[in-house]
Amino acid sequence: MKPRIQSLLVAFCLVFGFQTVLHTPAEAAKSTRTLVQKKTVPTVAISGDKTFIAHTKAALALLKEKSPDDYALVVQYVGLIKQDAFSGMAAYEKIPTYKVGATTSSSTTTWYASTIVHDAYHSKLYNDYARTKKTAVPDDIWTGMKAEMQCLTRQTEALKKIKAPLSEQKYAQSLQNQNWWDSNGDGLYTEEDERMRSW
Repeated sequence: MKPRIQSLLVAFCLVFGFQTVLHTPAEAAKSTRTLVQKKTVPTVAISGDKTFIAHTKAALALLKEKSPDDYALVVQYVGLIKQDAFSGMAAYEKIPTYKVGATTSSSTTTWYASTIVHDAYHSKLYNDYARTKKTAVPDDIWTGMKAEMQCLTRQTEALKKIKAPLSEQKYAQSLQNQNWWDSNGDGLYTEEDERMRSW
């Protein structure tokens, strides 16, 4: 992120009453040697109230300590973790943004951390395609059943690495081949599905 853009983001957060915390690739580099070479987004900003920021920082710290590869993934592919009405990854934004609803942000630190990894993988799918193909990214590259299963696999692996409770690991495993993301049951992933989410 260019210094001017970063400054504007921080200023925006301050004007609208958000607090902002940045996690840089240098921090990730200290804890892993497997950083992807080309970074699309060099920092992660956090915006929200004090409780949200504290819990997000704890989730990121857990990933950094227990699963540095996943922490590196997040640092590279998520530019902003933002308190929101519901959870979802806006990978197409200029600053890829993980929007986080209250149910997710107030869950256990292990579960919250795993959702950050899940959505970072959505952003990886989107941004890797966009960077290599230089064309519009088809929805099924980064959303839909195939993409969700890829992201869920990465999330499940992260839960094991961070030693999440077995109940959380089993729950994630139970979601395999389930289309939980299709809130209205029409077989399509749309903005309506996001608005209907309870997490």
